[in-house]
Amino acid sequence: MKNSMILKITLIALTVLSVFFTVKAQSIYTQESIKKVMDKVNTYQLNHPWTEFDDNWIRGTYYAGVMSCYFATGDETYLDQSEKMCSSLNWTLPAVPAGPSSSGGNMLTMGQTMIQCYMVRPEKYKIRSIIDHLEDPKIKNPVSDPYSWYWEGGVRFVDGLFTGPPALAMLYSVTKNEKYLQWMEAYFWDVYGKLYDPTEDLFFRDKTMFPEKLEERKNDPEWKGNKQVTANGKKVMWSRGNGWAIAGLVRILEYLPMDHGNYKRYELLLQRMAKSLKERQSEEGFWYPNLADPDDAHVKETSGTGFITYGLAYGINNRILDKEEYLPVVKKAWKSLTDAVSEEGKVQWGQLVGDRPSDVTKDDSHEYVSGTFLLAAGEMYKMNLKDDKAQKKMDIADVRKDVMDYIEKELQGVDKPYGYYRQYPGDGEKYGLYGSLDIALIRTIMGEDFKTSLTDKQRREWIDHINSFALKDGSYKSTWHNVPHRNGMVISALGPLGGKKKYPTKFYEDFNTVDKLVLYLDNEVDWAQLWGGSLQIWGGIIPYSLSQQATKKWKRAVFNYLNENLDPTTGWWKKGVKHTNSFQPVGGGAHMWPIYQLHNKPFPYPKNVIDGILSLQLEDNTWYGANENIRDGAYLDLDNLYGYAYMKTLAPGYREKEIEESVTRYGDYFLEDFYPNFYSNKPNGHKLLALVSIVGLLQELDPDRFYDSEGIDWTDIFSDPRLYMVKETECLQPECGK
Repeated sequence: MKNSMILKITLIALTVLSVFFTVKAQSIYTQESIKKVMDKVNTYQLNHPWTEFDDNWIRGTYYAGVMSCYFATGDETYLDQSEKMCSSLNWTLPAVPAGPSSSGGNMLTMGQTMIQCYMVRPEKYKIRSIIDHLEDPKIKNPVSDPYSWYWEGGVRFVDGLFTGPPALAMLYSVTKNEKYLQWMEAYFWDVYGKLYDPTEDLFFRDKTMFPEKLEERKNDPEWKGNKQVTANGKKVMWSRGNGWAIAGLVRILEYLPMDHGNYKRYELLLQRMAKSLKERQSEEGFWYPNLADPDDAHVKETSGTGFITYGLAYGINNRILDKEEYLPVVKKAWKSLTDAVSEEGKVQWGQLVGDRPSDVTKDDSHEYVSGTFLLAAGEMYKMNLKDDKAQKKMDIADVRKDVMDYIEKELQGVDKPYGYYRQYPGDGEKYGLYGSLDIALIRTIMGEDFKTSLTDKQRREWIDHINSFALKDGSYKSTWHNVPHRNGMVISALGPLGGKKKYPTKFYEDFNTVDKLVLYLDNEVDWAQLWGGSLQIWGGIIPYSLSQQATKKWKRAVFNYLNENLDPTTGWWKKGVKHTNSFQPVGGGAHMWPIYQLHNKPFPYPKNVIDGILSLQLEDNTWYGANENIRDGAYLDLDNLYGYAYMKTLAPGYREKEIEESVTRYGDYFLEDFYPNFYSNKPNGHKLLALVSIVGLLQELDPDRFYDSEGIDWTDIFSDPRLYMVKETECLQPECGK
């Protein structure tokens, strides 16, 4: 009896301990827990600087982590800290000492933080010195020394893949000057070509690590090892060296345009490195200093582990790496990192400054070690694993199949040339203009490339059908919408099809000078009924601004007018005019924001718009009203989702958690109510267009939940540049379209 009681007590105690440790292990992955540990690490490091002044790579790596935390959480404490640091440096990079010993690439590390600060609060002085630095003939840079400006001590070194190329990618993202990408490409792929080992899918630190007589030495029982070959006869592949590489790689991917010719090449490199790194992770989650030989310096190490965790987590968050495969790796790594943080916030077990694997003690740490931890923390926060529960998900490849089946069954013309579509199912208006336009946009948004999916004959028939509605004044005949809206839709359809409008667009003459422009916007746009009134801008002003005819002076006048008539307290158009209902400002904004995106002009009040969209969401999780959505086509919900997607790019991190919760709420409604019932009322093509645009934005805003198993990135009607190919489609002769 006594032994039985002791056994019961023991079992109860073990159960309690098991529950305790399970809860503790789970808790480290919640946003609340991650925010606490990132705050603790940052506070400790800020109060324990390694030296009073540092403007180079050590502090630069720390502040890369600080800004990662800002972009993840939106906590402006991190941004203010970074701006204060950059201001103390007068927003200036360090001068590069003469001679081969120093790297011009290292000098760009702190520049990454300066450029990111500029992205959030754009003031030209923040990046002016960086731009000047890169072209100063007295400084070691890509102009003065194009072939070796990033070398150190006369050799290429893998650390430089983090310090230099990401700054150039960031600089391109804010200036759109292609030379920065050219310099970045030359730098990155030169180092890759000399230091990457394709048999290991990892990098050597530099050429001094290349293994000499590897096969001979690994079989020599007397061999004691050197910096090329370990005592076990294995290669020397430094963990932190590969951490520098993978961290630099994902920071390039973050800012490199997805349509860049080498974007997929960078993605493939990340995937190959990730696979290799996954196989080399230790049981407790760390990566030991030598990835090729864990027995060489067999000790936990946090700087390499922090970098690698950051790279893998970024890959998961951006759907470059398979979440099911890599999430266990990242979770185990994150646990090992958080376990290494002392009570006061010191990231322990961080290898000191060096260039190869070495022994590490518990007390070892540095500012860059904290930086790698904070980089990882930012990506872990974005994962939001607290919400990674059994939530209903959608493979949107199934939606594409459903939509195409519905089009073929209900809308596609029978025994007609290609491109003939009904506007309504059944016996409604047959083969009208919008039937053809809507389906062209729908298929483009879902990822189809007509130039490869259709024959030349099919595309020509479709183009000819659209142009059969053309009038000689350049407008198009239809009972739907107004002349500008039809104009915008025709351009959006003809561009992907490779067609031209049949006649010149005469109604552009109503606003093609600055004087006429102001009168037109004052009198022709209904600013109170802005949802509909803004179609004059989406289908008229925006296409003309992208045409060969628009002058720089005219374009400046457009943005001056739009900016002057924004209400700075709300971010809505138009100041002083009362909108007829709460739908109008977002509905109008969605038709006008694309002009800012397409011309790379920052919209002035993104945070105000985010505030407004959050406040307008209804209790039923929609913006228009669940009872009306299926009938109306949910275009207002589409407008609000587009507002989130665009404004997030201008105010990264701002109210991010609330936006995620808002999108999750709408996603619940979409999956539980909207989509299951969508086809019940036999939607027309225009409602299908709203559906696929919503799905495209849900994929962008919540990619884990709305994913495409075929790997296709959907778009939406507002932001896809393929739908604004004005110069390719406009007609400047008496007659075109042939």
